[in-house]
Amino acid sequence: MRVILERDKPLILYGPIKAEILKGAIEAFGAILKKGEKVEVEEYFAVPINAIEDSKLDINFGEGSFISQPAEDPIPKSWREAVDKISKIDKKPLRVTVIGDIDTGKTGFITFLVNKLFQRGLKVFVLDTDTGQSEIGPPTTIGLGIIDRPIFRLSKARFIDGFFIGSTTPADVLDRMITGSVRLLRKAENLGADVIAINTTGWVYDRNGRELKISKILAIDPSVIVFTEEEEGEMNHLKRAFDKLGIEIISVEKPKYLRERSRENRRLIRENKYKLEFQNAKEIEISLDDVSILYGFLGSGEPLDEEAMIKIEGIIRGKILYAEKTGITLLLVTHKRISREEKIDLRHALSVRDVIVVNPDHLKNLLIGIYDKSLNFLGLGIITDYDLSNRILKVFTRVEGEISAIAFGHIKLDANGKEIEYLYPWSC
Repeated sequence: MRVILERDKPLILYGPIKAEILKGAIEAFGAILKKGEKVEVEEYFAVPINAIEDSKLDINFGEGSFISQPAEDPIPKSWREAVDKISKIDKKPLRVTVIGDIDTGKTGFITFLVNKLFQRGLKVFVLDTDTGQSEIGPPTTIGLGIIDRPIFRLSKARFIDGFFIGSTTPADVLDRMITGSVRLLRKAENLGADVIAINTTGWVYDRNGRELKISKILAIDPSVIVFTEEEEGEMNHLKRAFDKLGIEIISVEKPKYLRERSRENRRLIRENKYKLEFQNAKEIEISLDDVSILYGFLGSGEPLDEEAMIKIEGIIRGKILYAEKTGITLLLVTHKRISREEKIDLRHALSVRDVIVVNPDHLKNLLIGIYDKSLNFLGLGIITDYDLSNRILKVFTRVEGEISAIAFGHIKLDANGKEIEYLYPWSC
């Protein structure tokens, strides 16, 4: 379908849809795109465009996609005013944190902001800490990207590094969210960032959500906090934590074009991101003796000898597939459910304080994060099988080359990107 778009006329593309510019030039979230360039909008997403000169577009519609032509600029006036105010702040690096409920335009605002700042010749980074709906890097990770060209989607930022959280929700891993954010923030600063824009989760109301947001702000120490709001004042409970501390606080409105997504939509978006992550993946072997172990017990201790194994099996009256001891912790891999009384007997018999029992079925399909020796994030892996007698994990991954560390996640995933089960942290 050919569409003629007069200068200063907006259009909103609701995916899945592809648009090629045949004539003229358009602006998409502040990115200037010209003849020959394309805008591809994925399912469940929307991209507002505006003709900056008379333009002609060739639009290909996918199933369920459509376009609309609003009467007014789809970019809220408050967004433009906020960007103008932020661009005048003379501070390097300028840290801008964006906070708001789900589906209030956080990602869109950041995309608009970084494009405008990039046009001013600034070195702009994006820190995406929304592990459930990550734009930079795969789900379950915090991602760091750099803006090296105009982008109409935050996912188009060039990936620099990531930090594996291991979960799509920060609920049980608040400390890792802070640790990963600070590490990647430091990396952006070391790379000479002029601006670092920080995207956050939509977890903003209950006690733990507020705990995470306040702790992250205290750790990141931003120059500016931008609150996206559907209704004026809905973020006041968080604003009051910082409005007397000398931090610039700006409120912007939720855009009218926004396409709200259901929980099921979000799950399907994650599945597509997982599939992308595991394209061209293959099975490799990782020796637990050759890597550092992060956020897990398995592989961090010394395997027990046959005599100790027999002793344990006598106490629990069941078969043990693998056992290791780390200081005061005993880890057992077994199908048998071990009672509280049996754990007490094991503590006394092996002089340990804690007994961790791992069901071997939990290991298969478990998601892991993979790092190099400098703790650069290399990618995700899925445990497909194991040979614990030789301390070997078989892992489905696209990662190649030397692996120096792995981190155990809390989600079981199949090869098609479907989330099978959630496990509590430190369960293996």
